[in-house]
Amino acid sequence: MDIKSFQKEVEELFNKISKRRKNKHTKEEIFIHLVEEIGEIARQLINKKIKRKKFDIKNLEEEISDSILFLTYLASLHKINLDKSLKNEIKKLKTKFKI
Repeated sequence: MDIKSFQKEVEELFNKISKRRKNKHTKEEIFIHLVEEIGEIARQLINKKIKRKKFDIKNLEEEISDSILFLTYLASLHKINLDKSLKNEIKKLKTKFKI
């Protein structure tokens, strides 16, 4: 799946969720959920470093995926074309690091 299709699918998913909730997600709510997911990623990475028995790679995978979904939808809410934006950022990094 390409980035443009992925972004469209995520937007449709969140719109369906909003319809079921009978309340559209605001930009602020999506950002708060994103921060929460990133906090859960941090918890797993800390667990890996200091509490090895509590580290859960499956949970880390889920939290990273959730974060990507929330980031993608946040971009859509701000009318950001991720396909174009990500290609531009990759190009900048390649130039900066002479890759």
